[in-house]
This record gives sequence, C-alpha cells and structure tokens, in this order.
Amino acid sequence: MYPMLYRFTASGPTPENALAAHAIEDSIRPHDRMYRHADLTKVKGVVVVPDRAPLRAVEAGYFGDSYTAFDGADGAPLDADDAEWLADRLIEDGDHRIASGAAGALLLDTPTAQSSWLFFGWTVQAAPTICAAVPSKDPLPVTTLAPRSGIRIRTATLADGDTVVDLVSLVDLLRPAEEVSAALDLMRHALTDATDDGPLSHRHNHFLLAEDADGRAVGVIVCGPPHWIARPGRASGLVRRRLLDRLSTVHALAVRPEDRGRGIAQQLLRQAEDTFRDAGYAVLTLRHQRDLTRFYQRLGYTSSNRLSMLLPSVGLLTLADRPWKHAFKLLSPAVSVTTVQGMPTITGVLPD
Repeated sequence: MYPMLYRFTASGPTPENALAAHAIEDSIRPHDRMYRHADLTKVKGVVVVPDRAPLRAVEAGYFGDSYTAFDGADGAPLDADDAEWLADRLIEDGDHRIASGAAGALLLDTPTAQSSWLFFGWTVQAAPTICAAVPSKDPLPVTTLAPRSGIRIRTATLADGDTVVDLVSLVDLLRPAEEVSAALDLMRHALTDATDDGPLSHRHNHFLLAEDADGRAVGVIVCGPPHWIARPGRASGLVRRRLLDRLSTVHALAVRPEDRGRGIAQQLLRQAEDTFRDAGYAVLTLRHQRDLTRFYQRLGYTSSNRLSMLLPSVGLLTLADRPWKHAFKLLSPAVSVTTVQGMPTITGVLPD
C-alpha cells in the first residue's frame, strides 16, 4: 500500500480519544472506490505538538517582511489558519515525530465544550471497499459555465488604463500597502506594450475587460509573469526566461460589487485560461485569500499554503506568502501533479 498524507479535525476529552473515535467512524463510512483514502486505524499513537516558535516570526514571502503571527505560549490553542500553516511546516520538514507513523496533534482555539485538535501525518492507503460510491455531503464539482447574456469580454487597451486601475483597486492585491501604488503603475505601463500578432494582449501580460450590454466595464482580469520570476536566486536566468512562456499568474481579478454573483469572474478567468492554453502555457497560478479556497476549487484549481514545483536544474521550488494561499490549474497534458513533502507539486512545466 502507498503512504498517504491525512489531515482532519476531531474533538474529544483527550486527543487519543478524539483520534480513535474518528478512525472508527472513518473505517465504517462508505468511500468512493475511485478515490484513495488513508487507513487511520494504522496510525501509531498521538504526539501533541506544543512548539509554537515557527509561528512567532514568519517571513512574508516575496517581500521579505517579517511580522508577529502568534504571541501565545507553547502549547497554547491556535486558530485554524495558524494550525494549518504549522502542520504544513512540520510535514514539509519531515518532523521525526510524525515520520515515525504517529499523528501530530495541534490544539485548536474553539468555543466547544470538548477540546478540538488538528490531526495530521502519514499512514498507509486503505484497502478498497466493496461498497458503492457515496457522494460527499458537500461536494466540490468543477463548475461548468453557461454563457451570460449581456456580458461581453474583450482585451483592454491603453485607453482603458483608468478603468483597469479603478476596477483593480476594488480588490486586495495581496501586497503590502506601500507597494500597491507601484503595482498599479506597473499595470498602466504594461498597457502601453500592446501586441497585434501575439497570443496575449500585451507581450507576456494579458488584460481582459468584461462589459455589460450598455458598454459599462464591470470586471477585469490582469495576468502576467509572477513576481518571483524577476528575483535572482529563485532559479537561474535561463530557467526564469523559459518559464515566461510556460507559466503565468493572475495578478488581479475584480468585479464591481453591484455586479457580483452573475458569474462574471468565472467568465473572465475561463477566457484567460483558454487564451493561455492556446498559447502553449502549461500552468496558470494565483494567490488568494483563504475564504476564497472553495471558489477556486470549484473552478478546477488546486489550492495549497505553498506553491511547489519541480524544475530542471533547480529541483524543488516552493513559495509561501502568509496569510494567503496559492492555487494553480494545469493547462497542458504534458504537466502533472505529484506529492513532494506532503505538498501538491507541479512537474513537467519545463522539459528536462
């Protein structure tokens, strides 16, 4: 049986009781035979992790800033985001306590009468069951989009600069406040570099506007090379140049508040995906706030606390930007996803 990573939340008078009760419930629950699941009955005990040091000073990714994420004592309860992030760190670092087969347990800050823990670790794959497939209580189907009447999507032009900036300013750009103005200026500058013969609207950047039946701009998507490609040290110059034609990221996806709920963001994202796919790109990535995880999952994106890729001559490249999450969608059959250090990892973006 293959080793499998698991993660779940359970409550009980002790972490041992919580894990045991959840494992029993999981073992008798019908599972879809098309999907692998972990055998929690093979977990070798529980290790409560009290160390909170990794949470106290966290580097904020691209921008090199540090901030205090947690000021509690060792063993103190954690909110869900901090617990998820700390579990990721312990899995990725191959912590010996969970590598030996025990379940790591992090105490959660919950209002329930019984204590709750986030459990995580490795175990073996459960044997396939004979039962028929049972849909999950709250499935996450990939959304199929129907055309929206009255919405037209077109590429943005230099004359749309003010409109693009106004729309982008409606959403969080997931950048430090002091860098937002410069980011908007860069978008304006990119609009000056239009291409008539290339697959993208503006060299390696792509701007799309959504307009209603009256020609009013109601949404925008801005895509282009991720910021880390321009930073030396992430990869060699040759690898970064090759990535420009294989990987892009969504820098902004915005819809006017009064026009939300009409599927406009999905339309913009889907049309951008189609353009990058036709242009030979392998992956489209983005960063998002944690409360948008299910939105992007429904659109076929894989969401994780880190972006992880295997690149030739580089090896494993990972990027993290607390408190945000990374998501990606494969655009080419030549690219696949594997699991490395417990993370969904993109492989095949660049041929060896």
